[in-house]
Amino acid sequence: MEIREETIHIKGGDSLLLKTKFTHRGPIVSGFKNIQEAISMKWIGYDYSNVYRSIYLLNRAENWDDFKNALRTFVDVSQNIVYADNEGNVGLYAAGGIPIRKGEEYLIKPGQTDEFDWTGKVPFEDLPHVYNPESGFVASANNKTVDDSYPYYISTYFAQDYRYHRIVEILQSKEKLSTEAFIL
Repeated sequence: MEIREETIHIKGGDSLLLKTKFTHRGPIVSGFKNIQEAISMKWIGYDYSNVYRSIYLLNRAENWDDFKNALRTFVDVSQNIVYADNEGNVGLYAAGGIPIRKGEEYLIKPGQTDEFDWTGKVPFEDLPHVYNPESGFVASANNKTVDDSYPYYISTYFAQDYRYHRIVEILQSKEKLSTEAFIL
């Protein structure tokens, strides 16, 4: 375990020495009176991601291929990023680093060995995405973007889908919608 010492300066001249413990998975996050063992937390947000490259290239993307290329280095916390162009093409990519986990994905696992360590990240091409769907539009509201046949675990918790269904209802209400139609 690595122990890092950090000094937190407090207004008025005092300071506090904080010792933070880290395993190869991440920081120890336990320390509560009712927890007898150390619990470390691995989070995709700690891993390297070239988000700035992605944002820079997204702002310059001229087509779907440019858009996808920009997202290849967005391996941070997952985001549903939508695409539209002047030719009427639309798409959505669930960009980000989705870890490949072992076992029941959302439960605390024993950490004495590497048995439950992540085995990698979902390949970019396998991340949930859609381009020019039959519906003619894409929608996202923190809802589950895949069905149960998707081969990788994304999460257990998603926003309830009533927001997504309301967006779809509005998008299907007319052949074309004005800017004002989106101001609710």
